[in-house]
Amino acid sequence: MSKYIHTSATPALDEPQERRRMHRAATRRRMAGAAAGSLALVAVGMTALTALTAHASTAGNGQAGSAPAAAGHSVTGEAGAAASYGPYLTMASPSLNERTAPSLSAGVVGSLPYHATIYIDCQTGGSLVGQSTVWDQLTSGVYISDYWTNTSGDDIWTPGIARCSPPKASTGRTLSYDEGADGECTWWAISQFHAHAGRYPDLTDPADNGNAEYWASNAVYNGWTVVSTPEVDSIAVFPPGVNGAESDGHVAWVTSVSGAEITISEMNGPAGWDQVDTRMLIPASSVRYILAP
Repeated sequence: MSKYIHTSATPALDEPQERRRMHRAATRRRMAGAAAGSLALVAVGMTALTALTAHASTAGNGQAGSAPAAAGHSVTGEAGAAASYGPYLTMASPSLNERTAPSLSAGVVGSLPYHATIYIDCQTGGSLVGQSTVWDQLTSGVYISDYWTNTSGDDIWTPGIARCSPPKASTGRTLSYDEGADGECTWWAISQFHAHAGRYPDLTDPADNGNAEYWASNAVYNGWTVVSTPEVDSIAVFPPGVNGAESDGHVAWVTSVSGAEITISEMNGPAGWDQVDTRMLIPASSVRYILAP
């Protein structure tokens, strides 16, 4: 389906699966019960504590003091903007992978033990884990699957936690021509990238033959931004066998995103060689997207 350029993502390790959702839900109920039981005790001393805190703070610098954030609330920085949300707990046993991106194919840079305390910067979409595509970016910059946390959102976005901003598309190495093969998906994808950005991206790497299956890693190699969440005006890279791609992969131009569904413009797809068609599909989690600046 393509005779020049792309990369299939490195096979990913599965997220820990030892503890089932039943345990996760039960733990949430226990935590909720414990929190409810303690509210009465907290309320008794709240008025006095508030008065003492305000008095001590006023004596020190003339400004009202602030109490630590409760679980699930935002923690604010000096400027008053929300810096993180938490604390929350991890629910995977024995540990939960920390990754460089919200994807099961992203590199593992660490792990968190069962019931580790975490603070979340924002939430974003990513690979399907269990029944959820929601991932959390922690204050350390790493990503974990939200499926294995005790956030109040159960397989959905957690109310009150901000969505991560889309990454800014970087400009990598360019060429003066379309390096895709005539009539192939690679030629069409690059031509659409050029029509949008005014640049021909270099998507080759001496380490491979430049077929479509290698494009994601080749794009990173050449300095372009590659993400796992669908974006309009990007090149979708399909690994071999994914969403109808042949043995050498497939690439297409993303024209719209609606929920889990994307619309692509492609050459040498179902319409055949040197023919352009448009398709709507739900991309697999292994599909990657090269952003056009």
